[in-house]
Amino acid sequence: MFDSCSSGTTSNQMVRQFIYTFAVLCCGVSLLLPSAAWAIPAPKGVKVGSKGKFHPRLYFNVGYDSNVFTRSNQSDIRDNSPEGNIVGAPYLSIRPGLELDIPTDSVNFYLGGYANYTHFFPFTNLNTVTAKADLRLRVLPRSVFSFEVYNNFSRNTGDATTAQDTFAQTLFYYAPGTQTGSVFITHNNKAGVNFFVKPGGGSLLFDFGYDFTFGIYPNSNLDHHIHGFHFNVNWKFFPRTAFTFESDFRIVNYAPNFNTSIDGSNVDSMPLKLYVGLTGQLTERIILRARIGSGYTFAADRTADGLPNDNYTMVIGDIDFTYQFLLTTYIRLGFTHNFDQSQFSNFVHETLGYIEFRTQFGPPVRPFQLGIKASGGYLGFGKIPVTVNVGGESGSVRFNSRDINDDDTINRGDLVVRGQVDFDWYPYPFWMIGITGRVAFRNSNTFVVVDNNNQLGFGFLKFDVMFKTEVAY
Repeated sequence: MFDSCSSGTTSNQMVRQFIYTFAVLCCGVSLLLPSAAWAIPAPKGVKVGSKGKFHPRLYFNVGYDSNVFTRSNQSDIRDNSPEGNIVGAPYLSIRPGLELDIPTDSVNFYLGGYANYTHFFPFTNLNTVTAKADLRLRVLPRSVFSFEVYNNFSRNTGDATTAQDTFAQTLFYYAPGTQTGSVFITHNNKAGVNFFVKPGGGSLLFDFGYDFTFGIYPNSNLDHHIHGFHFNVNWKFFPRTAFTFESDFRIVNYAPNFNTSIDGSNVDSMPLKLYVGLTGQLTERIILRARIGSGYTFAADRTADGLPNDNYTMVIGDIDFTYQFLLTTYIRLGFTHNFDQSQFSNFVHETLGYIEFRTQFGPPVRPFQLGIKASGGYLGFGKIPVTVNVGGESGSVRFNSRDINDDDTINRGDLVVRGQVDFDWYPYPFWMIGITGRVAFRNSNTFVVVDNNNQLGFGFLKFDVMFKTEVAY
């Protein structure tokens, strides 16, 4: 049904060419660095107590999105509805926010957040209100033993719990239980407590804690909650360099009616991640962070006969290398190979590389900033069945692919590339004016069948350009 050879070869060439172009651009800009750099003064803020500061913020932007419904040019849509085709639209966003930071010798208190409204022209059904709120309280921050409690809330357009967009964000305005063309809004909240022990003057740090996360979705069958436990050790054998050990264990429970395999088992999982690593400033210009580890899971019988037990057992790790040319000029290269729980295939593993360049130049009182970043790689989802039972009124979801196995499963794999360029000017320390350009490309071998005559591709290409300004007192 699909000509996978020619399209796959062309897509791979596009990915390689995109990453190569960004790498050459970053290296070229680095040869034109200014001879001096200045730091932007922090906003003054409103004084609270002897050391505290309150910072009100207001962010505003106008832009154009070339593909507002995140549709694929491979989609087969016959109803001519605007939600089923690639269409662009202008938009505007306004985001008031605040930050309150009160540090003391006995207690550190932080409160921050924003509410964002985005209006699309003329597709008012895409208008969204998103929000974020973070609260953190740390007791006895300077003592040998301390602890903190925190809560993070977010209202998102998409899924906030997965490593990369797996389904809800890939088909941004289509998901089981939601009307094609409507906005996919989720609510996520994470609350937890962390304990810190610093024996021996602080060169050794033990960090352990517990957190509870829940997610609420338009389709209640996607609702879930997560119990998280972590235990970390950080040993500074030099003033700015440390060995690290990190462990993270999750108990992931999804709604019982949401099924992702032929026999009706759900995607509940108990993944464990273990790392050892090195982090620190090796020289005056070089900063390195490297980790290597392994992943496991303790959930059993989560898939039907004929499907693999996606058990997360794999080598994981990441490396991040930063070279500081000047005080405010650096280039960063990184690579990561990891996994996370996924709504539609038990897990997703990612293999991604990234590059980032940022510099500041111009007069010290009114500086300019240029930032360039790009990432590209592969997302793997293991085997998924052709038909997925999502329970409730939504019934089942059917998939199509270039690569359907004999047992009616699909080996889904996606190539992803993202790029962003920012150019900002600070006429005053509290005022920023800038322009941002973004591109996102995805190639997937999987399609979701809407009905007998229509199917939507997971791959897409979109461009986004925005003019922005922010006032932060």
